[in-house]
Amino acid sequence: MGPLSRNVRQVSESARSFDVYKRMRVLLTLLRIHIGRSPSVEIFQFHNWDKTINIDQLFYTKPKTIWEVRRVLFAARSLGLRVRATGAGHSRSPLYVDEGNIMMDVRDLQRHDGPFMQLNPKTQERNFPTITAMTGVYEIELNEFMKKNNVTVLAQPLNDQETLGGMVAASTHGSTYDEPTWSGVVVEMRLLDSMGRFRKFTLEKHPLIMKAAICNLGMFGIMYDITFKVYPMITVKVVNSFVPLKDLIQNKAALKAQISQNFMNEISWFPFNQLTQVITYKEEL
Repeated sequence: MGPLSRNVRQVSESARSFDVYKRMRVLLTLLRIHIGRSPSVEIFQFHNWDKTINIDQLFYTKPKTIWEVRRVLFAARSLGLRVRATGAGHSRSPLYVDEGNIMMDVRDLQRHDGPFMQLNPKTQERNFPTITAMTGVYEIELNEFMKKNNVTVLAQPLNDQETLGGMVAASTHGSTYDEPTWSGVVVEMRLLDSMGRFRKFTLEKHPLIMKAAICNLGMFGIMYDITFKVYPMITVKVVNSFVPLKDLIQNKAALKAQISQNFMNEISWFPFNQLTQVITYKEEL
């Protein structure tokens, strides 16, 4: 945001916000001229899913094609603006675009050279099946697709409302003991860089670049589609048990055995139940 950002301490919050908004109104007209008819661009107030991140004013756009993404990137570059992608907005970390810049919602982005999700067979280079999916696909949609194709990923989070790109960018973890995070199963990625160039990186040909790409925190261009390793579908036995805090969390040996001897663990804390140990302290006279 140029001088507005550098001099932020010299003005009140309301004055600074008003100055940002005035500048954005001018830039909005220029953005629309540069971009053309689609995608649309609006000034938007953003809140993440649990309202722990709030951004007063940003430019919001939701492209559907690779060509629309490129037009936004070209326009942003011409006007000195920054672009960051977003999906479901589930991160509590400040990984979103700065105020006054462009938030690109990728959930409607469609693949120009293939289906939204596709299962790839084993190859000579990869002795395992993979799935290629668009960055904006929800995990719940991925789960249904994998279930139909009898494959799975072993490191998924409990919540199924994240997008694939968000899970990869932030290296989202699951509850398995010896499986990697989402980033650890990615083998290929296509993206658009700040110049609007369509780039492809693979684990086999670009191992160093992929180390950055698979946990990029939103700083590696606009992710387009992601290819990741999948496993044959497995069946697990689920056991639910109520365990007093002192018998598990406060018992190092028991906790280690619980985690290491099971495929997956999810521990929830329910303090107000019949197993809660009540301790009262009386003031000594």
